[in-house]
Amino acid sequence: MTQTSSERRPNTRVRSVLLAVACTVMTALSALAVVGGEPLGYAGLLLFGGGGLFLLYASRSDARRRTRAATDPALRHGTVAGAERHTGAPAGVVCPAGRGAILPVLAGCAAFAAAGGLLLYGAVAEGRAGLALPGVLALAVFGGFGALTVPRVFGPPTGILLLPEGIFCRMPAGTAWLPWDTIEGIALGANRNQRWLAFTLRRGAEGAVLTGPARWFRVPNRLFGMDVGYPGQGLAQPPEDVLALLVRLHGDPGLRAQLRDPSIVDSLRRPDASAWRRW
Repeated sequence: MTQTSSERRPNTRVRSVLLAVACTVMTALSALAVVGGEPLGYAGLLLFGGGGLFLLYASRSDARRRTRAATDPALRHGTVAGAERHTGAPAGVVCPAGRGAILPVLAGCAAFAAAGGLLLYGAVAEGRAGLALPGVLALAVFGGFGALTVPRVFGPPTGILLLPEGIFCRMPAGTAWLPWDTIEGIALGANRNQRWLAFTLRRGAEGAVLTGPARWFRVPNRLFGMDVGYPGQGLAQPPEDVLALLVRLHGDPGLRAQLRDPSIVDSLRRPDASAWRRW
C-alpha cells in the first residue's frame, strides 16, 4: 500500500513519543541501579540515555533537513570520488551526503559498544553468564557499524552521482556502479525511523560493480527484496525527493542524456512527487 509522507508522520510522532518515554523511564531506573551500587546500571545509562539522545537528534535533524531542502536544494553539478573508474567523463549531477549526522552516529555506536563491554565485564568478573551473549553482540554490531562509519568522517565525501550511463553511489560501506540498463526498480525502504533507497537489479544483467563491504551485503539485502541499499539518513536531501528524481530519470533516457550539462540542475531540483512509491 502506498502512503504519503504526511499520512505516515502522525504514526511516526506517536512512536517517537513512546520511545522517548521508554528511554526516559529506563534511564531513570538505570540511574537508581547505579545509586544502589549495581555496576550494570552504567550499561543501562549508556544504552537508554545514549539511545534517547540519538533519537532526539535524529528526529530534529530530519525536520531541519526538510526545511533546508525546501529553501536550498542540495543538488549540484560535480563528481564523486571513485566514479572515474567506471567512466571517462565523471562529471554529472550529485546528490551529496551530509556529514552532520555522522558524529552523533559514531557517539551512539561508541556508547552502545561500551555498554556491551560493561555487560561482558559483568559476565566475566561477576560470573553472570547470561550477560556474555548480549555483551558480545553489542560489541560486534555497534563496534562494526562504528568502524564502517569512520571513513565517512575522514574519507572522501559520500553521495550519489547521476550520469547518462548510470548511477554511482559512494556509501559508508563501499561503492556501487549501477548502469541504468541494469536497474530493474528503485524504491524507498523503511523500517521504524530508518529509511534507505532500495535498488533492484535485473537478473543476469552485467555491468553493475560493487566494492568494499557493499559486495558482502548484496546477499542479505536480497532477503529484503533489493540488491543495493543507500542509507537515506545520510543524504543532504530528504530521501523521498532523491527517490522521485531517480525514478524520473530511470524512465526518461532523453533527460538522462543531459546530466552532464550544468544547466540541467535547476530543472531537477524539485522533482515530481507523484513518482514516490513505498518499498
